[in-house]
Amino acid sequence: MAPTEMHIVHITQTISRSGGGVAKYVADLTRWMSMGGHETSVLGIDDGTGADETFWHQHPILPQLLQRRFPAFLGKSDIATTLDRIPKPSLLHIHGMRCLQNHSAIVWARQRNIPVVLSPHAQLTPFNMQQRRVRKAVYDNLVEKWDVGRVDAIHAVSQWEASHLPSSWKLPSKVIVIPIGLDSPAWASHDQTPIAELTESNRLLTFFGILSWRKGLDLLLEAWASIGDTHGFKLVIAGADPDGLTPKLTAMCAGLKIEHKVDLLPNISRSSGRWLLGRSSLFVLPSRAEGFPIAIIEAMSLGLPVVATRDTSWTNLDALGVGRTCEANPRSIALAISSLMSLSDSQRGEMGHLAKNLVETTYSWDNCGSAMMDMYADLSCRN
Repeated sequence: MAPTEMHIVHITQTISRSGGGVAKYVADLTRWMSMGGHETSVLGIDDGTGADETFWHQHPILPQLLQRRFPAFLGKSDIATTLDRIPKPSLLHIHGMRCLQNHSAIVWARQRNIPVVLSPHAQLTPFNMQQRRVRKAVYDNLVEKWDVGRVDAIHAVSQWEASHLPSSWKLPSKVIVIPIGLDSPAWASHDQTPIAELTESNRLLTFFGILSWRKGLDLLLEAWASIGDTHGFKLVIAGADPDGLTPKLTAMCAGLKIEHKVDLLPNISRSSGRWLLGRSSLFVLPSRAEGFPIAIIEAMSLGLPVVATRDTSWTNLDALGVGRTCEANPRSIALAISSLMSLSDSQRGEMGHLAKNLVETTYSWDNCGSAMMDMYADLSCRN
């Protein structure tokens, strides 16, 4: 089946900003597909906030919001009825896990011999498997293992994610690694809104993303507190705060006596985040678990060297000459940050140039999107 003849349906738990990187990935991928003439649809559960205008502004397709059904807390919706109403899909691409909507979609597809691709988005990595372990074990044994065993392929967004899939599960024979792409020109020219609070002339070491403990922000603050000479840098932690983590981070800064060395900027807009990265000299992501964080390629595309833990899937930043890879502990994070802060501006500038070139040549949507279309075509032809 030719790619232009396919109808790919993407199913995700939410298309709002609460979906974080997954919601943005679905929006960006389907934007690229639509603009390339590929037929695609997006179905997501309505979480009450609608489609995030940041991700879906001027998007060529309109996502379909599905109402929750009992039991709503398990993500049940009328997905089967909706799939019957739209043009017949060539393939279903399911994003995320542990949602009854996914289970219903897989059952629907199996009855009609329609192939299914599952993107776990790091939900099967060891750290995430340990969170709410008992609840997940019950759901996995009753539903999720059955679902995973009946999809045609697993799409991993990094080799690191693929290598950490649970060996005890019955996995499909095809595990395909295709990274997330970035429209670098669009991101470079994105609207920018200055942040009034940042009026000082310090160099900035910036974290910009979802504020959560999974992102290792406690490790970052402990690391920052242990660094004696910050070489004129200030740490900025910014991003959406859906869990209300800011008061705990503020208290931690006070306890570590580093309030004067840290700016916390919760719930800033994406345009402010774009301005912040353009104002920054270094980017840091100290996560405990990631599949393939979009935040890193966004930062690198703007010429920022990066400090990231191995658990972000970026295990080779040093070898690539674009930053430092470290372990997810305060001491290792501190050493990596200090290493980059001690460089000259010209040395960091050269690293940033290499980082920008890496994103443009390897992680463009033309590269990553084309690989996705090849995967869809191959699976559709097999069925």
